[in-house]
Amino acid sequence: MNTLAEAAADGDLAKVETLLDSGANPNNYLYACYTPLQHAAMEGHHAIVKILLAYRADPNLTGGLMSALHFAVEYGHLDVYKTLLPVTHQLDWNRLLQRFSFHGWEDQVEVALAKGADPNTLVDGHAPLHVAAAAGHLAIVVVLLANGAAPNILGNGNYTALHRAAIAGHSAIVKTLLASGADPNLKQMTGLTALQSAVDCGHLEVYETLLPKTHQLDWNSLLQKFSIHGWADQVEVALAKGADPNRPGVVNYTPLHRAADAGHLAIVETLLASGADPNMPGKDDHTPLHQAVTACLVACKDRNAIVETLLVNGADPNLRDKHGRAAWQHGTPATKNIIQNFISVPRLPSLKSRCRSSIRGRLVKHLDRNKLPMKQAVKSLPLPYSVTQYIYLPLSR
Repeated sequence: MNTLAEAAADGDLAKVETLLDSGANPNNYLYACYTPLQHAAMEGHHAIVKILLAYRADPNLTGGLMSALHFAVEYGHLDVYKTLLPVTHQLDWNRLLQRFSFHGWEDQVEVALAKGADPNTLVDGHAPLHVAAAAGHLAIVVVLLANGAAPNILGNGNYTALHRAAIAGHSAIVKTLLASGADPNLKQMTGLTALQSAVDCGHLEVYETLLPKTHQLDWNSLLQKFSIHGWADQVEVALAKGADPNRPGVVNYTPLHRAADAGHLAIVETLLASGADPNMPGKDDHTPLHQAVTACLVACKDRNAIVETLLVNGADPNLRDKHGRAAWQHGTPATKNIIQNFISVPRLPSLKSRCRSSIRGRLVKHLDRNKLPMKQAVKSLPLPYSVTQYIYLPLSR
């Protein structure tokens, strides 16, 4: 076994010096098919790299298809790269440009471009602009674009640099790419635009930047995500744009399931006021009430208020999931008490509840016929603003 290579990989400088003085071969490949210099470069042991070079380690050997310099760059060791650069031949400047862009080494990006690196060459399925955008290196994005990087070049999975920046939440880079001609309506392989990717990852500022530029929005899908993230203003917009509060999404959960699950009381109220069905079954026949008592067991400060709001707005506490369990059987003692008290106390609907329920019932029919969201249906009635607001508020108010 080549103990020199092991010592180089471990960063044991004293042992490396002892072995070299004893005549160990600095270019032996026996340990993991890499030379001691490659191991030291890979691990970023700069002092060992220098002593190996002094003992005539060959920096141009390419065990594993990459030289020691390329290993240093791959793993982000800038000082080692600078030491190896003057003694390494046949550099792959396209690969180096991509890695420089990933690490944020602006000076090295400039050098690679000056050496003829093509900013539009894909390395392992990614262009330099993709990796710089994903990593948040705005200055490098600007340099690459100024040197001919195509803003809409497709990488693995048909992701663009705009997708990568949106997923990572780099708003300034998103704005820079848009100003340079990036197309926000391009879709990656699974059909998502950059805006949808930003919403999936919870980046509100990026969403707001992309919104005016993006066409053919799926407001039903967006309403689901807004309800998860707690974006109350965006929930209102989606409903006004015609999103259906009862449209099931993944695992048959509606936006109300999602908001109750995530503990967003204000959004629960908005959805209920817009016609969301509090008894819609989702995965395993869980209703929004099941979600409210099971998913917020630890962190949801509004859990009990959400449970009360759902109950007052018609959630049936006796509905059971596919395992035969009612919502109260999942909850904390406090939540169980709220539900059991609600069940045990005889309740006659208040005049307010009767009025609102009657009007909403008529609006549901109106909604089914004309495909209007509840809030628009309310606004279509020839009623004073104060009455419209009265109808629209949740029944818990």
